[in-house]
This record gives sequence, C-alpha cells and structure tokens, in this order.
Amino acid sequence: MDAAACLQQLKGLIGDAPWVQCAEYDPAIAASSVTINNKEAAYETVRYLANKGRRRIALVNCDMRYLYSHQRESGYREALEQLELNWGGVAYAENISCEAGSAALRELLARPERPDAVFAVSDVLAVGVIHAALEAGLRIPEDLAVVGFDGIPFHQQPQSTADHHRTTDESAGCTQCSAATEPHPPAAQ
Repeated sequence: MDAAACLQQLKGLIGDAPWVQCAEYDPAIAASSVTINNKEAAYETVRYLANKGRRRIALVNCDMRYLYSHQRESGYREALEQLELNWGGVAYAENISCEAGSAALRELLARPERPDAVFAVSDVLAVGVIHAALEAGLRIPEDLAVVGFDGIPFHQQPQSTADHHRTTDESAGCTQCSAATEPHPPAAQ
C-alpha cells in the first residue's frame, strides 16, 4: 500500500488511463476508489470494546503519512468523546511490524494507568501487542483485550483470542475491475 503522498506520482505515471485507487486513496485525485470507512470502523471498534466493559482503551497507530492512520485515529477519538471515556492513550509505532507493536504496548504499559484494551490499526501491530502483553504476564483477553485491523490469518492461531476487522475480499477486487472498466464518473465504493 502506498502512502497518500505517492498517489500523485502514480497519477503522473498512469496519465489518462482508467484506474482505481484501492484502500489508501487521495480524495483530491479524480479516480474511482474502493475503500472502507476507516473512521466509522474505528469508531465502532471502540464502541464494541466499551460495550464489553473496557474503559481504558488505547490506540496503537502508525505512520501518519497514511490517510487511514488519520481516519482511524479520528474515529477512535470521536468514540472516546461520545462515550465520555476520559482515559485515552495513543502510542505511535515506528513502522508496521510485530516488533513495533510490541514496543508500542511496552510504552503504554509504562504509563501510570495501564490500558485494559488496545485497538491496533493493523493486525501485524496487534500481533506485536499480544506478544508484549504475554511477555508482561498479561492474559488475553482477560487482562487486555486486543483488536487488530486488516484480516490477516493470525487470529486463527489457537493461542490468539484477539478480534479483528477484515478489510479485503474477492468482492473488492471485482468492484475495482468494474470501476476501472466502466465508463462513468469516479465513484467511491
């Protein structure tokens, strides 16, 4: 996935040929896009955790050059505000890796009041969060609920009880192909 800043360069390479932006997109570029509502998905994730009794919900975010990072953090913050949850902690991972997710959780655990849930903006970061939590002697999900975001198959491992958001499937690919080949104005799917 390219950072939004790279999309202008891509548009320059493609020229006037039909194309579709997928996942990461730039709303200023006149091209169709297939994406999810990252803000709403993050908002609903926080509400889900709160409905499960979690009150200290942290966010593990990443590179703010990505539009989804801004959107997911916006949804996270909006949900905390609407739920009147005064505790909120954000740790920024230096990249999308298990190691960075672990480092982000260690940062959150070093704070005076620890989170009881973590929403990670990617499943890879969530794997790192789970690893660091287990190293710290925490039980997943009893002591720390973890939600990732992408739909990679790590959640199918028996030792993982984390939840996740799936963001890709075959229908997205079909939608992309249709959007690129049908002659109509750009649309968001």
